[in-house]
Amino acid sequence: MIDLERSLQSVGKKCFVEHFELFTDQTISKTDAIERLMRLDNICESSANTKVYCAGRIIKEGCANEALTNIVDSVKVPLSWREKAKALLVV
Repeated sequence: MIDLERSLQSVGKKCFVEHFELFTDQTISKTDAIERLMRLDNICESSANTKVYCAGRIIKEGCANEALTNIVDSVKVPLSWREKAKALLVV
C-alpha cells in the first residue's frame, strides 16, 4: 500500500489534475509522458520522472479516486483545480 498523501505531494495536486489523462493513458510510454511533462510544465527530467512515477503508483494501486477526492476536499487548492478533479472522479 502506498502513502497516498506523500505520493500526491510528490506529483503535485495541480500536476495530477492537469495531466490526469496523460497519467492514465496506457498507450503513452513512461518516456513519452516524462518528455511531455518536461515540455508542458518546463521542468527538469528528474522532476518529471518523479511525477510520472508517483502518479503511476497512485493509479496502479487503485487510489486515483481517493487522490481526486483529496484534491476536491482541499480548501487550499484553487477552485478551478477542485472543479476539474471533481469532473474526473469516476463514481
